[in-house]
Parts: sequence; C-alpha cells; structure tokens
Amino acid sequence: MTYMNLRRALPAVLGIAALGLLAGCSDAPVTPGELGRLQQVVASCPVDATEHHQTRIDVSGSGERSGLSSTTRQVVSDAIERTAICGAGTYSLVVFSAGAAHTASVFESTLTLHGATENARLRRVPALLSETLEQIDQAYPDAVAALTDGSTDVVAQLSGAAEFAAQVTRGGEGEQVVAVTIRTDGIGTAGTGSLPTSITTSGAVAAADAIAVPDLSAVDQLTFSGVGQVSSGTAPSTAYVEALKAFYQHLGERTGAGSVLVVTEHLEGR
Repeated sequence: MTYMNLRRALPAVLGIAALGLLAGCSDAPVTPGELGRLQQVVASCPVDATEHHQTRIDVSGSGERSGLSSTTRQVVSDAIERTAICGAGTYSLVVFSAGAAHTASVFESTLTLHGATENARLRRVPALLSETLEQIDQAYPDAVAALTDGSTDVVAQLSGAAEFAAQVTRGGEGEQVVAVTIRTDGIGTAGTGSLPTSITTSGAVAAADAIAVPDLSAVDQLTFSGVGQVSSGTAPSTAYVEALKAFYQHLGERTGAGSVLVVTEHLEGR
C-alpha cells in the first residue's frame, strides 16, 4: 500500500561528524557477486543527488531494548549502504519510546567512500558498514537505557523526521534526497496514536485525519516498517494490523512526504 507524489520519486529502499577513519579503511575482500549487487545499488541512486537516511527504532516495552534484531539490523545496513553509495550523505539512527522528548541519538555521521574509481569505492563498503555497525552496537545500550518510559508514541516521531530533513537539506549543493524509516510494531500506547484493538480500517483513517501532523514535504520517502510485527506476547489480529496500516498510510500522506510506504516485512535491499 503505497502513495507516490509524482513530483518526486525515490526508489524504495530504506553535530555531524565525518567518518574519516571509516573512509580511509583498506579495501576488504569483495566477491564478484557482492560487487555486482553494490553496482545495482549505484544504478538505483538518484542522478546528481545526495541521499540522507534516518532510522528511528521503537525500543518501548514491545520494542528492541536489548539490541538490534536481525531484521532491524538489515534495515539499518541497507540504509547505511545507500547513504554511503548514493552521494555520501548523512546517516542517523535514533531510538524512541514515549514521545518527542523520549528519544536518544545512537549514531549520526556523514558516510564517505574514497577511491579513484567507482569499483574502488564500492570495495570499501564492507569495511565502512562493519565499523559503522560496530559503533552503533557500542552506543545502543546506553541510548536505550536513557529511555525509562516503556510506552510508545509513534506519531511523535514525525516531528523528529521533519527536524532531520531540515538539518540535512540546509545549504546542501545539488538535489538533497531524504528517506526516513520508523521501525515499529505500530501499536501506540501514548499520545494521539493509541488505537483500540476493535477499531476498523475506516475508523483508523478517521483517527489519522484528526491528528495534527508536521510538514514532511522535504522527506522524499517515509516508511513505517514492522507494523503489526510484535516482538513478544500475542500477535495482533489481521483486522487490527490492517487498521494500523491504514492509519499510518493516511497519516503519512497528510504530512506531504513524497512517498509513503507501510509494511510489516522488510525486503533486503529496500
């Protein structure tokens, strides 16, 4: 279920400090198959543009407090790769729980690949990815520990997405492309996005209509990933998951984001 604003199109994917250490890493072994995959990423990058990515991860009671799950790690890895390959933009990872004030930054940096040729730069991707994930893993526990409230306010994260877009597009040369992924089961327990399990799809759309949303016209792609996929306890009903998806789809469309995608499963490389 996807809404696309035709005036802009971004391939469905997923203080700033430059990663000089990562950019200077020696080439790691890259198989021909892996190099071919990375070349496909290059081919999907917007022409003459810089991509910036942010991942916002729900670490509330139903979220990922002990560390990144395998699927979320893939979401993060895909975003890191695209950020580095598609114009050397900024990658940001934030964890959240109860609201706009209940967030913590895990990682934010410009990701740059150096090399005389495209293939030389692509051969540096595995090392950059490995070291970036290592930094994230090291910072993650302290960031999560700072969020003591176990409730969830997903809607409030739209304001954080707007702030990220404003920061990375300010003063940049050429076209600046922004993608934000909110990784959550979508079940809000605080704020305006708390929906009863009995809500219908039409009721969820009406609820989304009643919520004030920030302007995300500077965000080219807004993704709600993992909706309905709880980490523990009883899985929500199919009807409730469909209502949640309708809610976030309509809510996202109302922000003015270029493209809105609401999914339960993450496809690798997207």
